[in-house]
Amino acid sequence: MVLGILVALGSALIGAVSTIGTAVAAFCTTTLPAILPVLTQSINVAYLAAKTISAVMQLFEVFSPNEQVEEVGDRALQAAEKEITPDKFEQFDDYMTQIRCFELDPEKSANYDASTKIAAGMAISSLGLERKLHLPEGSMGGLFVLATQYPEYFTISRLMAILAATKDVGMVVDYYADRLDISNVDYVETMLRGVEKTIQPDLDEQSIQAGLHAAKQHLLSQAKPE
Repeated sequence: MVLGILVALGSALIGAVSTIGTAVAAFCTTTLPAILPVLTQSINVAYLAAKTISAVMQLFEVFSPNEQVEEVGDRALQAAEKEITPDKFEQFDDYMTQIRCFELDPEKSANYDASTKIAAGMAISSLGLERKLHLPEGSMGGLFVLATQYPEYFTISRLMAILAATKDVGMVVDYYADRLDISNVDYVETMLRGVEKTIQPDLDEQSIQAGLHAAKQHLLSQAKPE
């Protein structure tokens, strides 16, 4: 019974976010299913991840100062009902300007739960970051997987340092999910040790390696079925 309810909630959430249009299709098919357990079952964790993502988007100037994932998601969902979607705009910034000016309907805002607004806001965030960095649609999805699955560890500074080191965030996700072959493990581990040295310059190599191992074990334990 509970599983059936969660599946229904997840399907409804994906359906709602997909109304934002083809520009977020990659996010809906790859990233969103990976973060559904958090969005549908752990709203406090989702809020924490959304706060981190909001800050990262502000630093990259995808969002305006103080703009938040949940608010952007609400605007994107309501604007989509009026056929205002990212695929209708040549420039992403023009789309953002349009939804910022969009007059929200408080009743519709109340009808969308927080998880759906956060998911929609993350979809727009992912698209905006990809456009900002001139990357293919869907390529930044891994950033949102990391931030959502372990927000206490993947802080603003750590995510920014990862993005400074690599734009292949999917490989970082695969490292923590233990899906890489040994040659790529060595490559990604070396890169992540550099990331940790950037944000924690006083740590020695042994402590850095232990921290990476602990984070991986935490994420692997979270992925195991009950």
